Amino acid sequence: MHRLLLVILSVFIIVACSVSNKVDAELAEIEEIMNDHPDSALYRLQQIDTNSLNTDRREALYRLLYSQALDKNYIDIASDSIIAPAVEYFNGSDDEYHKLLATYYYGVVKENAGQRSSAICTFMKAYDMALRDSNYYWAGRAASMMTDIFDEFYMSKEAIKYAKITLESFQKAKNTLFADYSLSLLARMYGDAGFYDSSVIISDMLLDTLKLRPNEDNEWLCYALKANTAYREYADYNAAIKFYDMVKNKSLLTVYDRCILGICYVKAGYRKEADSIENEMKKNPSPLLDASFMSAKMRYSGDYENGLKYYKSHYLQMKDEIHAVQSQNISDAIFEMRKSEIVEKEKQIKYEKYKIYCYIAFYTVLILALIFMIVFFNRKAKRKIERNLLIAENLRELLTIKEKEQDTYKERVVKSIIDSKVSTFDSLCKTYFENSANDKELAKTRISEQIDKLINELSTKSKTLKELETFADDYLGGIITSFKKDFPKIKREDYLVFLYSLLGFSTMSIAFIIGESNVQSVYSRKKRLKERIMNSDAERREEYIKRMR
Repeated sequence: MHRLLLVILSVFIIVACSVSNKVDAELAEIEEIMNDHPDSALYRLQQIDTNSLNTDRREALYRLLYSQALDKNYIDIASDSIIAPAVEYFNGSDDEYHKLLATYYYGVVKENAGQRSSAICTFMKAYDMALRDSNYYWAGRAASMMTDIFDEFYMSKEAIKYAKITLESFQKAKNTLFADYSLSLLARMYGDAGFYDSSVIISDMLLDTLKLRPNEDNEWLCYALKANTAYREYADYNAAIKFYDMVKNKSLLTVYDRCILGICYVKAGYRKEADSIENEMKKNPSPLLDASFMSAKMRYSGDYENGLKYYKSHYLQMKDEIHAVQSQNISDAIFEMRKSEIVEKEKQIKYEKYKIYCYIAFYTVLILALIFMIVFFNRKAKRKIERNLLIAENLRELLTIKEKEQDTYKERVVKSIIDSKVSTFDSLCKTYFENSANDKELAKTRISEQIDKLINELSTKSKTLKELETFADDYLGGIITSFKKDFPKIKREDYLVFLYSLLGFSTMSIAFIIGESNVQSVYSRKKRLKERIMNSDAERREEYIKRMR
């Protein structure tokens, strides 16, 4: 039963992973074909089962690609219900590229909804993101959208500025198709701003490039701009008509183009052609342009009353349009956005400064702690070396007993047992007392190391300690064996005090061996040990005390 459940679970996991990998691969392929085949990309997105989008990232990427596909297929959507969750997800991720795309298409949706102020702020954010990543293609796309919005708001200076930025961005991206488009955009902005000569110069430049890279859209725009210049700047209606006739694909002519062409026909005296334009405009009515055209036609036909009527209508519609534009207050929106960005940046700077101060404080404390530890351990090591030098000196005195004091058997045996242990630092001691300062420091360290080693052998259950215990037992009639039997629970330090006192070690040497910080502690320990011995019922207690003196 357990095996069956395990198999089922394994199959389920494998299938789930397989489906997830398939969805990821499908989304990657759709993103790859998006620019060249947007219609196929949209179709494939519509075939994906949304239930398979089982992670936040998959769902966000799907929403972003779907919004992009709709825009590329000229399907305008004014609701942010699709793109908004994608924007929220990518804003919280490290995926800078998709964060940029999500922000850009969020701006497109706002533009479609007529929220121009909000849209231009969003495009500015996308533009800033693109510049940070040196993604000049998307910087150009965002700048072109801002250009159109500024133009729509009659902000000619800003429109020309961002048209130039658009051109520079696509040139940096080495995208000739969009660079040509940017030239036409800049020419149009100059024309809309009333700089007709500049508009014509750029249009002629673009027409020269179109000989190498033909493009009907750019060709139409260039001739339309030249026609507009001839009409508005020079009142050369025949020249304007000629330029419009040079547009090969007449279906590209906009309602505005037809309105200007119709007015030129009227003023040039081509009544039949003017009537034809009027019939075409009725198929796609535009109240503002219709009023402009009919006003010109009526006045030139002598019907000044109706001409004035249409002129008033045109004027009032223009006034309403300008009021609608002004009511969105795009300048204030941009100002508030930049203001909030400055506030956010100031917060970020304060936070970064705070982090720097914290790092400085932390590392300062850490360095001070390390310095303190180095100084502390250095002083401790020096104290230890000085202490061990004293031990060495004391042991040298013990091992270099004057000839007249070496007659006892005890002294000779003790010397023979530990002599080999201290022969090394004996020579080091000579170096210390006889040589230069540098040699002395080295000798100090090596003496200290040898003393540590010797103390360890004299204070722990080592071969040396065992030899000394055996000697004391043999020389003093089994005194060590008796002492251990009489005092089986005695502390090790007290036992070592007793042993080394029997063997004639100085109080200072005993203090170092048992790890006492001063000699007085050994005296106190000896006193307490003697009192304990005296208060015991040990047969050899008086001998113990006598030998300790």
